[in-house]
Amino acid sequence: MKNKLNLLAASGCVCIVFGLICLTWVVVSKVDSSLTYLELGVGFLMLIVWLFLGGIKNRKTESNRQLSQYSWHILYSVLFILVLVALNYIAQRETLFSYDSTEQKIYTLAPQTVGICSGLENPVTISAFFLGGKIDDFKLLDLLQRISKLSNKLTWRVVDPEKEPVLVEKYRIKENKTLHFLLQTPQGNRELQISQILTEQEIVNALLKLSNASQKKVYYIFGHGETALDDHTETGYAAITKAILGEGVQLELLNLLEAKNIPEDADAIILAAPKRELLNYEVQAVTDYLTQGGSGIFLAEPRGASSVAKIVKDFGILVGNNLVVEQQLLKEQGGLTLSVMPVITIYMPHAVTQNFREGIVFNLASSVQQDTEFVKKYKGVEVVELALSSKRSWAETKLDLIFGENPTAAFEPSEDLKGPVPVIVGYEKRDAKFKAPSRIVVFGDEHFINNVNVRQLYNRDFFLNALNWVLSNERGITIRSGTMRASRAKITPEQFYYMFVLGVILIPQLLIMLGVYIWLSRD
Repeated sequence: MKNKLNLLAASGCVCIVFGLICLTWVVVSKVDSSLTYLELGVGFLMLIVWLFLGGIKNRKTESNRQLSQYSWHILYSVLFILVLVALNYIAQRETLFSYDSTEQKIYTLAPQTVGICSGLENPVTISAFFLGGKIDDFKLLDLLQRISKLSNKLTWRVVDPEKEPVLVEKYRIKENKTLHFLLQTPQGNRELQISQILTEQEIVNALLKLSNASQKKVYYIFGHGETALDDHTETGYAAITKAILGEGVQLELLNLLEAKNIPEDADAIILAAPKRELLNYEVQAVTDYLTQGGSGIFLAEPRGASSVAKIVKDFGILVGNNLVVEQQLLKEQGGLTLSVMPVITIYMPHAVTQNFREGIVFNLASSVQQDTEFVKKYKGVEVVELALSSKRSWAETKLDLIFGENPTAAFEPSEDLKGPVPVIVGYEKRDAKFKAPSRIVVFGDEHFINNVNVRQLYNRDFFLNALNWVLSNERGITIRSGTMRASRAKITPEQFYYMFVLGVILIPQLLIMLGVYIWLSRD
């Protein structure tokens, strides 16, 4: 009987406490809730019943006997809290286990970061110059701690510029929050520094530039309406240009109207969907360069100039005069709709696509196929269709219907190419005459790497992987760090209310009552 009275009193107090918590939430959020009045009413009713049944008198007779018991319980609780504090201290110093539950894995080091840091052959010291000798950016501090565990060749330290002015002068540090990288090699030391933007990708780019003794040189052909590399508008290439430079690649402009030929120091060229046709001698200059062991990236575009198609045809690659159309399911409307932005998730086995399972998004793409007759005719040449659109797609040849005032499209087996439609093709030819193999990658779209699309899914990574393969740098084929969003889900005020009631009120309240019941029922 006594335990039941005690349980009744404890339960009443718990209900009143959670009723007050609920009342506070109602006042703050200005939302009425009947649960508040229910909790307070039930709580006070329990206390009234407890008093009516003589609860105070029973508590006085038990107080002396339970005093010693409460002392032991308090001691056990203090010891338990000390154990938790010790475990948290150990866990803070040493990461025994970690799990990234975010959708985009924003707290997981990118494969490129792991590969670069763990593959360092020479010691690298990162000096973080921060006023006060303390890094106030938690993300940067966590990043430096994690990457330093990947290799014993990589160390870092924090430097207070005010206390070590000699070091500031030696490394030519000009602003606060600067990371200085020092690579020690038998041939001599190399150093560089980054500031302002101190992200994982910027740190990896710095390590790449230090590790590469000699930079690969890529020429970007312009003069025919190609997208500008320094254009920061939505359709420009400023973002992908920064990404290419971050790979440790030297990128220069090339006007064939003036140069006449591809420079001898070119490791590769990029021709991105010229709006006007190249002159015959320009086409010949590019063809001669590729025939003599050169490599390149080519981007085609529906209804664009045919120069890219004309050049790559001689290398067993066929660019179609069509547009890839895909049927996509709209969950909100519960039906199918046609889209000219195919999502690419089908990849063929190849060095570029090795371990690549992520999606890329194209925008107005032409088909790019291998010429089977060319492959049969020329031995020692490999032409591979790297990526294809979905089975629900096709390559529409009647472009006027799509780009007209009332766009329409329908698959016609006699004229259109049924999906999956190849949209990226890789070419490789090995010749003992040349140090490196001649490699070509042709994309059926140029818009997928502009400023507004390059951050979509893994567009940037696939393009950079293709560029590194063309440059015979297989080590650069990986998944890079990116500015990715954290996991978010939109919830309505009603859903938030139910989450609050369930997570803050009901579940904790039931657990406390269960604990009180177990406490009082013990002998």
